[in-house]
Amino acid sequence: MASPSRLLKKLRKRIALALAQRHRRRASGTTFIGITGTSGKTTTVALTAAILREVGPCQQTESANAIGDVIRVVRATDDRHRFCVAEIAASGPGSLDDRVALFRPDIAVLTVVGREHLSAYPDVSSIATEKAKLARGLGPPDDGIAVLNLDDPPVRAIAARTPRRVLGFGRDPAAALRLVAVESAFPAPLRLVIEYAGQQHVVATRMHGEHMAVAVLAALGTP
Repeated sequence: MASPSRLLKKLRKRIALALAQRHRRRASGTTFIGITGTSGKTTTVALTAAILREVGPCQQTESANAIGDVIRVVRATDDRHRFCVAEIAASGPGSLDDRVALFRPDIAVLTVVGREHLSAYPDVSSIATEKAKLARGLGPPDDGIAVLNLDDPPVRAIAARTPRRVLGFGRDPAAALRLVAVESAFPAPLRLVIEYAGQQHVVATRMHGEHMAVAVLAALGTP
């Protein structure tokens, strides 16, 4: 039998979750953007929020991704915020279920599905199945958008299966936001050449390392 303190903790969590779900249902004027993947999530959240703040007020998670953190960012979002950006991380099979059901993303972003979480999952395919829940949790088909890294095979497979609108990014020829070239030779910072809607653009950053290109593309691909 569970101890009284443990039962009280579970009850408090249920109450907090229920209150956050009610708050989320009322937040019809805010665009909710969920970001997941086995790496690059925190950087992508920070970049996406920074870009969106040029458009309007934006709430975001701060390097924290447990269910309690998702609850807090949803509760902190109100009518003043045009956007809410959250890191939606997985800690094991089924862990995304309550987070996605609460957050109900309007835009789902998947960076990469790698081997980093194999201690919690039997194989990479199981990780991909868990991460795909974010895209499956999108709103109505006409509204929900999945922003997906087409250079990553598991994410590309998710893109092929999702019934929602997909905005693909990467070097893949099918990517709507295509990476044409990338340079990062220290001390010069990361510089990207991207193509979108038939036009090329140069994106200069203050970061270092070509691996950061995924987070930059994911953030730029968020409408």
